[in-house]
Amino acid sequence: MFLPHNCETVLTNCLQSSNEIVVQESVKSTAKITLRQTEEQRNKFLAEIYVILLKGYKHCTTVESNCSSLWLLSQNGELQNCGPMINIMNTEVKNFLDEKTSPILQQEVLTTCMRLFLKWPHLFEKHLKDLFEKIFAMSTFSTIQEQAKIYFLMLKSDLKFAQKCFEPCSPIKSSSEAQHKITAVGFNSIKVATLHQS
Repeated sequence: MFLPHNCETVLTNCLQSSNEIVVQESVKSTAKITLRQTEEQRNKFLAEIYVILLKGYKHCTTVESNCSSLWLLSQNGELQNCGPMINIMNTEVKNFLDEKTSPILQQEVLTTCMRLFLKWPHLFEKHLKDLFEKIFAMSTFSTIQEQAKIYFLMLKSDLKFAQKCFEPCSPIKSSSEAQHKITAVGFNSIKVATLHQS
């Protein structure tokens, strides 16, 4: 999907808005658009707005905008940009079991941490280890425990398979209603489940 320059400009401006709701909706729109771009287009666009996304992260207080922002930020491929992301993950891991943290956000935090660990193990090993410990210590059974078990087994038995699951996704080409509804919140969970069954 080719994103006209004027659309990129509008999105970039909206992401820098002082209005929290505008930022939240812009982050969600950016996530949906980048899913339909080629890897080259996506990397170029995200590199241009990475710092803006970091600054706007504090405004992403809804579940979907928070998840979308984490997904977008975790697509970063530049090691020098990892400092702010480490700080974000410090906060997300710390608040992981907070009663205000929704199960959907927990899933995205874990997925994001796994993706970052597979890129830079030395920077995100502690984050992932802390998440596994928190999740496996939960007394009540939940979906997040199943997700964590799958990720843990991937790392333990087949690192290449894990890397394949978390490599940049292919662009969505179909315009069907079902695929249009795929957002950053659930895309990786769907992809992991599909690959795990095949």
